[in-house]
Amino acid sequence: MSKMIQNLERVRYFFGKLISVEDFQEEQSYFLNHLRRRNRFLHGWGVIAGL
Repeated sequence: MSKMIQNLERVRYFFGKLISVEDFQEEQSYFLNHLRRRNRFLHGWGVIAGL
């Protein structure tokens, strides 16, 4: 699968869940990848991807 066209999956928090360091790292990774994807598709060269 292409590096830019990957499924991003958020960490789902719920009441009573034990949160670990990996959960916070995964959450930060999700948001960084989300921003990178948006910046690449909207602010990159040429026509917006998907049109």
